[in-house]
Amino acid sequence: MQVDFDPSQISYEEIVGMVWQGHNPTRPAWSKQYMSAFWYENEAQREVIEATKERQAQQYGSEIQTPVLQLETFYIAEDYHQKYSLQKYRGLMKKFNGMYPTFKDFIDSTAAARLNGFVSGQGAEALFEAEGHLYGFSEDELKASLRRY
Repeated sequence: MQVDFDPSQISYEEIVGMVWQGHNPTRPAWSKQYMSAFWYENEAQREVIEATKERQAQQYGSEIQTPVLQLETFYIAEDYHQKYSLQKYRGLMKKFNGMYPTFKDFIDSTAAARLNGFVSGQGAEALFEAEGHLYGFSEDELKASLRRY
């Protein structure tokens, strides 16, 4: 996964921390295709990852299996992997298909990214309530489609 972020809003180290929290780094990958790993673009990023990796090893008391690799080429995942959780919501997808002329536009959509996070169980209900109206859907459409909220 490639992450675009605004460093005035969140630091690179905070993002790296979220990735550590999102998986068990002491378990080896069962498949190269789906492995958890960090790819860095520059030495500063590598240093942050390595420093946090050391803290993870101390926290777990075990060797960290998550590899740290230099980024060479980034490949976009197949369409069926994009906004994977969101694609299961047919009502929302029908409206997204009308909002975005191409699937790439949908993939690049901030609204789609945020809703994908919410439907996959991430994000606080208060945040959803505060910004849900910004996604291009009515409150009724969202609540009908998203059973959790």
